[in-house]
Amino acid sequence: MAMTAVLRGALERVDEVSRWAIVAGMATMIGVVSTQVFLRYGFAASLDWAEEVSRLSFVWVVFMAIPHGVKRSAHVGIDALVKHFPRLANQLRHRLLTAASAALMGMVAVQAVLVAQDNWDQLMPTVDLSSGWFYLAVAVGAAHSALHLVGQVCAAAPSTDAEAAQ
Repeated sequence: MAMTAVLRGALERVDEVSRWAIVAGMATMIGVVSTQVFLRYGFAASLDWAEEVSRLSFVWVVFMAIPHGVKRSAHVGIDALVKHFPRLANQLRHRLLTAASAALMGMVAVQAVLVAQDNWDQLMPTVDLSSGWFYLAVAVGAAHSALHLVGQVCAAAPSTDAEAAQ
């Protein structure tokens, strides 16, 4: 029980940092794309690096937002059959699938770090940044998602996915 409280507190802090990073990433993406459009149509000029910076911002925003959906069980799920199972069977199913999902997200995070390391020496064409930053976004999002899934396994499992979303 104490571990769940510690995990919950840590996740709340990580979620807060993540939310602000998402806001910063969106602001960067909107600012760069808007500036690029203005320059192209207003002055027939462009920023060489705009596409790469906006794409990098987009990738980071997407992968940092996924754990927030995991936290709220907001991702798509089909429960037409399982909602008719007994409550105990659904609790067991939920815990097992959530644990398996946490393990899978952990593996994705580890593999993304390895791929990022393999690609770290490859620079983006117009920005002096490693292309490994794209893969690092996957690692961060997957690790954050895995922590939320572990927290859900530790908490009382709802009887159906529909109840988890409530």
